[in-house]
Amino acid sequence: MIAQPPQPPPALKVGRRSHFRFVLGAVACALLGVIVLGALGFFVTDDLGQRTTVHKLGDQVTSVRGSLASAEADASAQAAAEQDEISGLQSQITTLQSQNASLQSQIPSQPDFVVVGTGWNGSCDLYGCYPDATFANHGQAGEAVALFEVFPSDSTSGTPLAKCSAAIPLTPANGSADAGCTASGTALSEYSAGSVTFTVTVTNP
Repeated sequence: MIAQPPQPPPALKVGRRSHFRFVLGAVACALLGVIVLGALGFFVTDDLGQRTTVHKLGDQVTSVRGSLASAEADASAQAAAEQDEISGLQSQITTLQSQNASLQSQIPSQPDFVVVGTGWNGSCDLYGCYPDATFANHGQAGEAVALFEVFPSDSTSGTPLAKCSAAIPLTPANGSADAGCTASGTALSEYSAGSVTFTVTVTNP
């Protein structure tokens, strides 16, 4: 009787299949690990890129805020300087207004005649003496009265030898006018001691 070769035990076939499955599982795990590591690397790189972008944006925001703060400070300084200049101009205007008011108060509202020259309108005779004067009007346009008094030449005090008055005609502001009259009287006609002189005063309105 011929003996049959022994058949491999069923457990041996099962062992090979298990080994193959183990190898396939290991390869699959390795591939899965590579995929996971690649994905993690991508996400890490992407996250770092986002952080870098956020950091750059933060720097830009900080720079813009600094520029705005500097611009606001410059604007405030310029506004303060302009306010100081306006205050200085207002002070100057106030001073000029005060000076103008003071000058206005000094301008007379009436004529203001003053004597600027005197003389004789001819020599004295039996009828009297003829004093004459020139007047300047430093006030407003108007008229005035001049009083002439004749004295002995050695004195202009005491009682005059004669006197007369004359009307200063209507004269514009800063204008001038002449006026004179005839001074006569008994004291003058009886005076024979020598020459005579006269004074003149103005009565303004």
